[in-house]
Amino acid sequence: MTVRDSATHTCRLIFKLAVEVDMLMHVLASGMEIDPAVLDKLRGRCVQELMSTNGGSYFKDAVNYQNGL
Repeated sequence: MTVRDSATHTCRLIFKLAVEVDMLMHVLASGMEIDPAVLDKLRGRCVQELMSTNGGSYFKDAVNYQNGL
């Protein structure tokens, strides 16, 4: 496998993952009413969290944050 083949394979996997994430977002959004200001605040928090953890994100941490822990 060449470097180009590896890059192509990685890009395809990232695309497939992005499709799954987009589907998840649509399913969640269809069943929730979220204030746009709250959503903007959450986006900022998520960006900062991912920057500080070098891209690491854990579901348990999100649950704890949402529960005020």
